[in-house]
Amino acid sequence: MNKRLSFVYTYYECLQKANRFNKNLVVRYKTTYPERKNYTEKWDFWDSHVSHIYLSNIASLYGKIDYNVVPTNIYYSYIEPTLNNIPFVTSLEDKSQLDWLYTQHAPMVLLRNIHGNFYINGDSVNNNQVDISGVLENVPKVVVKQAVESHGGRNIQVFERKGSVYYNKKGNSLTLDYLLSNFRSNFVVQEYVRQHPFFAQFNPSSLNTLRVMTYRSVVDNQIRVLNVTLRVGAPGSIVDNRKFGGYAIGVTPSGYLRDFGVNNKGGVAKVFNGVKLNELKRIVGIDDIEQVAIESAKIHYHASVLGFDMSYTDDNKVKIIEVNTWDLGIDNIQQANGALFHQYTDEVIEFCKKRV
Repeated sequence: MNKRLSFVYTYYECLQKANRFNKNLVVRYKTTYPERKNYTEKWDFWDSHVSHIYLSNIASLYGKIDYNVVPTNIYYSYIEPTLNNIPFVTSLEDKSQLDWLYTQHAPMVLLRNIHGNFYINGDSVNNNQVDISGVLENVPKVVVKQAVESHGGRNIQVFERKGSVYYNKKGNSLTLDYLLSNFRSNFVVQEYVRQHPFFAQFNPSSLNTLRVMTYRSVVDNQIRVLNVTLRVGAPGSIVDNRKFGGYAIGVTPSGYLRDFGVNNKGGVAKVFNGVKLNELKRIVGIDDIEQVAIESAKIHYHASVLGFDMSYTDDNKVKIIEVNTWDLGIDNIQQANGALFHQYTDEVIEFCKKRV
Protein backbone atom coordinates (compact mmCIF):
# COMPACT_ATOMS: atom_id res chain seq x y z
CA MET A 1 0.00 0.00 0.00
CA ASN A 2 1.35 3.43 -0.92
CA LYS A 3 1.49 5.49 2.27
CA ARG A 4 2.54 8.68 0.56
CA LEU A 5 1.19 11.66 2.42
CA SER A 6 -0.42 14.51 0.51
CA PHE A 7 1.80 17.21 1.99
CA VAL A 8 2.45 20.89 1.33
CA TYR A 9 6.00 19.98 0.35
CA THR A 10 5.41 18.49 -3.05
CA TYR A 11 8.24 17.29 -5.21
CA TYR A 12 8.32 20.46 -7.29
CA GLU A 13 8.09 22.83 -4.34
CA CYS A 14 10.99 21.08 -2.61
CA LEU A 15 12.98 21.12 -5.83
CA GLN A 16 12.41 24.82 -6.45
CA LYS A 17 13.51 25.63 -2.92
CA ALA A 18 16.66 23.53 -3.27
CA ASN A 19 17.51 25.10 -6.63
CA ARG A 20 17.16 28.63 -5.24
CA PHE A 21 19.49 27.66 -2.41
CA ASN A 22 22.00 26.16 -4.87
CA LYS A 23 22.16 29.27 -7.06
CA ASN A 24 23.37 31.41 -4.17
CA LEU A 25 26.11 29.06 -2.98
CA VAL A 26 29.57 30.53 -3.42
CA VAL A 27 31.08 27.09 -4.09
CA ARG A 28 29.05 24.43 -5.86
CA TYR A 29 29.97 20.77 -5.84
CA LYS A 30 29.45 19.17 -9.26
CA THR A 31 28.41 15.58 -8.75
CA THR A 32 29.73 12.88 -11.07
CA TYR A 33 27.60 10.31 -12.86
CA PRO A 34 28.67 7.46 -10.51
CA GLU A 35 27.83 9.65 -7.48
CA ARG A 36 24.41 10.50 -8.87
CA LYS A 37 23.78 6.84 -9.72
CA ASN A 38 24.69 5.70 -6.21
CA TYR A 39 22.42 8.34 -4.69
CA THR A 40 19.49 7.40 -6.89
CA GLU A 41 19.88 3.70 -6.11
CA LYS A 42 19.80 4.43 -2.40
CA TRP A 43 16.60 6.45 -2.45
CA ASP A 44 14.50 5.71 -5.55
CA PHE A 45 12.66 2.65 -4.25
CA TRP A 46 10.02 5.05 -2.91
CA ASP A 47 9.82 7.48 -5.74
CA SER A 48 11.46 7.78 -9.13
CA HIS A 49 11.65 11.54 -8.57
CA VAL A 50 15.01 11.67 -6.78
CA SER A 51 16.83 14.90 -7.48
CA HIS A 52 20.59 15.09 -7.00
CA ILE A 53 20.34 18.74 -5.95
CA TYR A 54 20.09 17.72 -2.28
CA LEU A 55 23.28 15.67 -2.55
CA SER A 56 25.02 18.53 -4.35
CA ASN A 57 23.92 21.22 -1.91
CA ILE A 58 25.25 19.43 1.16
CA ALA A 59 28.44 18.41 -0.64
CA SER A 60 28.96 22.06 -1.60
CA LEU A 61 28.82 23.08 2.05
CA TYR A 62 30.94 20.25 3.44
CA GLY A 63 33.24 19.45 0.51
CA LYS A 64 32.36 15.75 0.38
CA ILE A 65 29.67 13.36 -0.76
CA ASP A 66 27.34 11.73 1.74
CA TYR A 67 24.70 9.41 0.29
CA ASN A 68 22.80 9.53 3.60
CA VAL A 69 21.52 13.02 2.76
CA VAL A 70 17.75 12.58 2.62
CA PRO A 71 15.89 14.00 -0.40
CA THR A 72 13.47 16.51 1.08
CA ASN A 73 10.42 15.32 -0.84
CA ILE A 74 11.13 11.70 0.14
CA TYR A 75 11.33 12.66 3.80
CA TYR A 76 8.06 14.59 3.90
CA SER A 77 6.10 12.27 1.64
CA TYR A 78 7.19 8.91 3.03
CA ILE A 79 9.59 8.91 5.98
CA GLU A 80 8.05 11.37 8.41
CA PRO A 81 4.48 10.03 8.12
CA THR A 82 5.84 6.49 8.55
CA LEU A 83 7.97 7.24 11.61
CA ASN A 84 5.37 9.46 13.28
CA ASN A 85 1.68 8.74 13.70
CA ILE A 86 0.65 12.22 12.60
CA PRO A 87 -3.00 12.19 13.87
CA PHE A 88 -1.77 11.18 17.33
CA VAL A 89 1.25 13.43 17.72
CA THR A 90 0.04 16.69 16.20
CA SER A 91 -1.88 17.66 19.34
CA LEU A 92 1.33 17.43 21.37
CA GLU A 93 2.58 20.55 19.59
CA ASP A 94 -0.02 22.63 21.44
CA LYS A 95 1.99 25.23 23.39
CA SER A 96 -0.79 25.57 25.94
CA GLN A 97 0.15 22.08 27.14
CA LEU A 98 3.91 22.61 27.43
CA ASP A 99 3.95 23.35 31.15
CA TRP A 100 1.62 20.43 31.78
CA LEU A 101 3.84 18.00 29.86
CA TYR A 102 7.24 19.35 30.90
CA THR A 103 6.58 20.95 34.27
CA GLN A 104 10.18 21.78 35.15
CA HIS A 105 11.32 22.86 31.72
CA ALA A 106 8.52 24.91 30.17
CA PRO A 107 8.11 28.69 30.30
CA MET A 108 5.45 29.71 32.81
CA VAL A 109 2.07 30.24 31.14
CA LEU A 110 0.22 33.20 32.67
CA LEU A 111 -2.88 32.99 30.51
CA ARG A 112 -4.01 30.43 27.96
CA ASN A 113 -6.84 30.35 25.47
CA ILE A 114 -7.88 26.88 24.36
CA HIS A 115 -10.59 26.62 21.73
CA GLY A 116 -11.94 30.04 22.68
CA ASN A 117 -11.97 29.43 26.42
CA PHE A 118 -9.64 31.21 28.86
CA TYR A 119 -7.74 29.41 31.61
CA ILE A 120 -5.69 30.77 34.48
CA ASN A 121 -3.66 28.21 36.46
CA GLY A 122 -5.73 25.51 34.77
CA ASP A 123 -9.04 27.00 35.92
CA SER A 124 -11.61 28.17 33.39
CA VAL A 125 -12.58 31.85 33.54
CA ASN A 126 -15.14 33.86 31.61
CA ASN A 127 -13.93 36.50 29.18
CA ASN A 128 -15.35 39.30 31.29
CA GLN A 129 -13.40 37.99 34.30
CA VAL A 130 -9.98 38.15 32.64
CA ASP A 131 -7.97 40.91 34.29
CA ILE A 132 -4.79 41.30 32.23
CA SER A 133 -2.95 43.45 34.78
CA GLY A 134 -3.84 41.02 37.53
CA VAL A 135 -2.80 37.99 35.51
CA LEU A 136 0.61 39.42 34.66
CA GLU A 137 1.34 40.49 38.25
CA ASN A 138 3.83 43.14 37.14
CA VAL A 139 6.16 40.72 35.35
CA PRO A 140 8.48 42.91 33.26
CA LYS A 141 8.13 41.17 29.89
CA VAL A 142 5.82 38.60 28.29
CA VAL A 143 5.47 36.71 25.01
CA VAL A 144 2.18 36.11 23.21
CA LYS A 145 2.00 33.41 20.55
CA GLN A 146 -0.41 31.09 18.83
CA ALA A 147 -0.56 27.77 20.62
CA VAL A 148 -1.18 25.64 17.53
CA GLU A 149 -0.27 25.73 13.84
CA SER A 150 2.46 28.32 14.40
CA HIS A 151 5.41 26.80 12.53
CA GLY A 152 7.97 29.31 11.28
CA GLY A 153 7.62 31.81 14.12
CA ARG A 154 4.40 33.35 12.82
CA ASN A 155 2.64 35.99 14.91
CA ILE A 156 4.93 35.93 17.94
CA GLN A 157 4.81 39.21 19.86
CA VAL A 158 6.81 40.47 22.83
CA PHE A 159 5.27 42.97 25.25
CA GLU A 160 7.28 44.97 27.78
CA ARG A 161 5.87 46.77 30.80
CA LYS A 162 6.10 50.55 30.80
CA GLY A 163 4.46 51.88 33.92
CA SER A 164 1.31 49.80 34.34
CA VAL A 165 0.81 49.01 30.64
CA TYR A 166 2.47 46.43 28.36
CA TYR A 167 3.48 47.48 24.83
CA ASN A 168 4.89 45.62 21.84
CA LYS A 169 7.45 47.13 19.47
CA LYS A 170 4.69 48.60 17.31
CA GLY A 171 3.24 50.46 20.28
CA ASN A 172 0.16 48.27 20.70
CA SER A 173 -0.94 47.78 24.29
CA LEU A 174 -1.71 44.36 25.67
CA THR A 175 -5.42 44.26 26.40
CA LEU A 176 -8.08 41.59 26.25
CA ASP A 177 -9.55 43.21 23.15
CA TYR A 178 -6.15 43.20 21.47
CA LEU A 179 -5.64 39.50 22.24
CA LEU A 180 -9.04 38.52 20.89
CA SER A 181 -8.75 40.62 17.74
CA ASN A 182 -5.16 39.62 16.85
CA PHE A 183 -4.91 36.05 18.13
CA ARG A 184 -8.61 35.12 18.29
CA SER A 185 -8.33 31.61 19.72
CA ASN A 186 -5.74 29.06 20.85
CA PHE A 187 -2.94 31.29 22.14
CA VAL A 188 -0.80 31.67 25.23
CA VAL A 189 0.63 34.56 27.23
CA GLN A 190 3.81 33.29 28.85
CA GLU A 191 6.85 34.55 30.65
CA TYR A 192 9.67 35.98 28.56
CA VAL A 193 12.66 33.63 28.57
CA ARG A 194 15.91 35.44 29.30
CA GLN A 195 18.63 33.55 27.47
CA HIS A 196 22.15 32.89 28.69
CA PRO A 197 24.75 35.44 27.49
CA PHE A 198 26.42 32.69 25.43
CA PHE A 199 23.36 32.55 23.17
CA ALA A 200 22.48 36.24 23.34
CA GLN A 201 25.90 37.23 22.00
CA PHE A 202 25.01 36.17 18.45
CA ASN A 203 21.95 38.44 18.25
CA PRO A 204 20.50 39.99 21.42
CA SER A 205 17.09 40.90 19.94
CA SER A 206 16.00 37.29 19.31
CA LEU A 207 15.67 34.23 21.50
CA ASN A 208 18.30 32.07 19.78
CA THR A 209 17.16 28.51 20.33
CA LEU A 210 18.66 25.10 19.76
CA ARG A 211 16.66 22.75 17.55
CA VAL A 212 17.36 19.36 19.13
CA MET A 213 16.19 16.47 16.98
CA THR A 214 15.67 13.19 18.80
CA TYR A 215 15.21 9.75 17.29
CA ARG A 216 13.54 6.71 18.84
CA SER A 217 15.34 3.89 17.07
CA VAL A 218 13.11 1.57 15.10
CA VAL A 219 15.58 -1.22 15.94
CA ASP A 220 16.13 -1.01 19.71
CA ASN A 221 13.51 1.62 20.74
CA GLN A 222 16.20 3.71 22.45
CA ILE A 223 16.07 7.51 22.15
CA ARG A 224 19.11 9.34 20.89
CA VAL A 225 19.95 12.90 19.90
CA LEU A 226 20.30 12.95 16.11
CA ASN A 227 21.12 16.57 15.40
CA VAL A 228 21.48 19.86 17.23
CA THR A 229 21.26 23.16 15.38
CA LEU A 230 21.51 26.68 16.76
CA ARG A 231 19.16 29.17 15.13
CA VAL A 232 20.21 32.83 15.24
CA GLY A 233 17.76 35.59 14.37
CA ALA A 234 18.36 38.51 12.05
CA PRO A 235 19.42 41.79 13.73
CA GLY A 236 16.36 43.46 15.23
CA SER A 237 14.16 40.38 14.87
CA ILE A 238 12.54 38.80 17.93
CA VAL A 239 12.41 35.35 16.28
CA ASP A 240 15.29 33.13 15.20
CA ASN A 241 13.69 31.50 12.16
CA ARG A 242 15.49 31.42 8.81
CA LYS A 243 12.22 32.40 7.15
CA PHE A 244 12.67 35.86 8.67
CA GLY A 245 16.36 36.25 7.82
CA GLY A 246 17.92 34.04 10.49
CA TYR A 247 20.75 31.53 10.19
CA ALA A 248 21.17 27.91 11.22
CA ILE A 249 24.50 26.84 12.74
CA GLY A 250 25.30 23.17 13.17
CA VAL A 251 26.51 21.67 16.45
CA THR A 252 29.13 18.95 16.41
CA PRO A 253 28.63 15.69 18.34
CA SER A 254 31.18 16.99 20.88
CA GLY A 255 29.10 20.08 21.60
CA TYR A 256 30.87 22.81 19.65
CA LEU A 257 29.39 25.11 17.03
CA ARG A 258 30.53 24.52 13.48
CA ASP A 259 32.52 27.34 11.93
CA PHE A 260 29.72 28.55 9.64
CA GLY A 261 26.01 29.24 9.60
CA VAL A 262 23.71 29.16 6.59
CA ASN A 263 20.50 30.99 5.71
CA ASN A 264 17.68 29.69 3.55
CA LYS A 265 19.00 31.49 0.46
CA GLY A 266 22.37 29.72 0.44
CA GLY A 267 24.22 32.50 2.18
CA VAL A 268 27.03 31.44 4.51
CA ALA A 269 28.35 33.45 7.47
CA LYS A 270 31.16 32.79 9.94
CA VAL A 271 30.78 35.87 12.13
CA PHE A 272 27.64 36.94 13.99
CA ASN A 273 27.41 40.25 15.80
CA GLY A 274 31.20 40.36 15.81
CA VAL A 275 31.49 36.84 17.25
CA LYS A 276 33.72 34.46 15.27
CA LEU A 277 32.31 30.95 15.40
CA ASN A 278 35.70 29.24 15.17
CA GLU A 279 36.90 30.99 18.33
CA LEU A 280 34.11 29.85 20.65
CA LYS A 281 34.35 27.41 23.52
CA ARG A 282 31.98 24.47 24.00
CA ILE A 283 28.29 25.42 24.07
CA VAL A 284 27.12 26.35 27.55
CA GLY A 285 24.63 23.85 28.99
CA ILE A 286 24.71 21.52 25.98
CA ASP A 287 24.87 18.32 28.04
CA ASP A 288 21.84 19.32 30.13
CA ILE A 289 19.96 20.40 27.02
CA GLU A 290 20.48 17.08 25.25
CA GLN A 291 19.58 15.09 28.36
CA VAL A 292 16.34 17.02 28.85
CA ALA A 293 15.46 16.40 25.19
CA ILE A 294 16.01 12.65 25.56
CA GLU A 295 13.98 12.44 28.78
CA SER A 296 11.17 14.56 27.30
CA ALA A 297 10.99 12.44 24.15
CA LYS A 298 10.25 9.33 26.21
CA ILE A 299 6.59 10.28 26.67
CA HIS A 300 6.04 10.57 22.91
CA TYR A 301 5.41 6.92 22.11
CA HIS A 302 3.78 7.61 18.75
CA ALA A 303 6.71 9.63 17.36
CA SER A 304 10.14 8.37 16.37
CA VAL A 305 11.45 11.79 15.32
CA LEU A 306 10.91 15.02 17.24
CA GLY A 307 12.28 18.51 17.01
CA PHE A 308 12.60 20.29 20.36
CA ASP A 309 13.23 24.04 20.31
CA MET A 310 15.18 24.67 23.50
CA SER A 311 16.76 27.57 25.32
CA TYR A 312 19.33 27.86 28.10
CA THR A 313 18.50 30.70 30.46
CA ASP A 314 20.60 33.31 32.20
CA ASP A 315 20.12 31.39 35.46
CA ASN A 316 21.36 28.11 33.91
CA LYS A 317 18.07 26.35 33.34
CA VAL A 318 16.83 24.40 30.31
CA LYS A 319 13.58 25.59 28.77
CA ILE A 320 11.52 23.81 26.12
CA ILE A 321 10.07 26.53 23.91
CA GLU A 322 8.11 24.20 21.66
CA VAL A 323 7.99 20.65 20.33
CA ASN A 324 7.69 19.87 16.63
CA THR A 325 6.16 16.54 15.65
CA TRP A 326 5.84 17.08 11.88
CA ASP A 327 7.38 19.35 9.24
CA LEU A 328 10.66 19.28 11.14
CA GLY A 329 12.53 21.62 8.80
CA ILE A 330 15.08 19.12 7.54
CA ASP A 331 16.54 21.57 5.01
CA ASN A 332 17.73 23.70 7.94
CA ILE A 333 19.13 20.68 9.73
CA GLN A 334 20.92 19.03 6.81
CA GLN A 335 22.38 22.25 5.45
CA ALA A 336 23.69 23.20 8.88
CA ASN A 337 24.71 19.78 10.14
CA GLY A 338 24.91 17.20 7.35
CA ALA A 339 22.84 14.07 6.74
CA LEU A 340 19.71 13.86 8.86
CA PHE A 341 19.89 10.33 10.25
CA HIS A 342 23.66 9.83 10.03
CA GLN A 343 24.56 6.24 10.99
CA TYR A 344 20.88 5.35 11.47
CA THR A 345 19.93 6.06 7.86
CA ASP A 346 19.88 2.45 6.67
CA GLU A 347 17.74 1.21 9.56
CA VAL A 348 15.23 3.97 8.86
CA ILE A 349 15.15 3.06 5.16
CA GLU A 350 14.64 -0.63 5.86
CA PHE A 351 11.90 0.09 8.38
CA CYS A 352 10.01 2.43 6.04
CA LYS A 353 10.46 0.13 3.02
CA LYS A 354 8.35 -2.52 4.70
CA ARG A 355 5.52 -0.06 5.31
CA VAL A 356 5.21 1.61 1.93
